[in-house]
Amino acid sequence: MFSESTIARSRRFRGLKALPLLVALALSANPAAAGVVVVGSGSNLLTGSGQIELGCGDMEIAGSLSGEVTGARNINFTAGAALTGAVLSLSGDWINNGPQALDAIVDWRDGCGVTASNMLGSSDLPALNITSESGREVRFEANAEQRIVNSLGLTGTPDTRLRLRSTDPMLYAGLTLDFGASQLIDSVDVARIDSSAGQSIAPGDPADYNSVRAGPVRNWFTLPPIPIPTLGLVSSSLLVLIMILIGLFHQRQRPTNFPE
Repeated sequence: MFSESTIARSRRFRGLKALPLLVALALSANPAAAGVVVVGSGSNLLTGSGQIELGCGDMEIAGSLSGEVTGARNINFTAGAALTGAVLSLSGDWINNGPQALDAIVDWRDGCGVTASNMLGSSDLPALNITSESGREVRFEANAEQRIVNSLGLTGTPDTRLRLRSTDPMLYAGLTLDFGASQLIDSVDVARIDSSAGQSIAPGDPADYNSVRAGPVRNWFTLPPIPIPTLGLVSSSLLVLIMILIGLFHQRQRPTNFPE
C-alpha cells in the first residue's frame, strides 16, 4: 500500500501536468474576459506535446517556457525569461525587456481585433513569420534590431499589403536576416527598415514580390554586386610584359629625323 504522503505527491504531479490544459480551457471558455498568464521568475512552464490556447489573453514571461502557445494578444518578456524550443503565436505586441536571444519560432497573424502591432526591444530569433490578409501594420522599434537566424516570412495580399514600418518615421529600425537563412516575401509595403547587417531582403525589383518601397530602406530590393574577376600573379606579370613589348614596338616604328 502507498503512504498518504506518496498519494499526495502523485496528485500534485498530476495537477501540474494538467496545468496547460486548465489554463487553455479557462481562457477559451470566455475570450472576452481573458486576462494575463504569468510565468513567474524562477518557474518553468512545459507544454509537452500539447499547447496553451490563450484566447486573446496576454502573456508575461519572467521564467522558463518550453512548448507551444497560441492565440496570444501581447507577449511581454522581462529579465530572467528563457525560451527553449518555443513556438509562439500572437496578434498584438511583442515586448522584449529581457534577454535578446530567445529560442522561439514566432508566428504573427491577424486576430483579436488588432490592426497594428509593435515589436519592441531587440530579439534574436530562429524564425519569424508575419502574415496578414487585412493590411495590418507592424512597427519595429527604431534603433533596435531584430535578428532572424534561419527563416523569415513576410506576406500580405496584393490588395491589402502587409505594412512594415519603424516606430519613429524619421529613424530606421533594424531587421537583420542572417546569410544563408531562407526568406519568403510577398505583398509588403515597407519603409524605414534597415537590413544592411545581413543578406539582402527581397533582392530585385519590388514588383517581383508584389511589393512597394513606400520610403527609404536599406538592403531591400537590391541586387547582389557582380564580382569582378581578378588576375593572379602570373597573369598580372604577363600583362605587364605585353604592355612593355607594345610600347617598345611603337617606339621602333617612329620615323627617324636626320639633320640636313
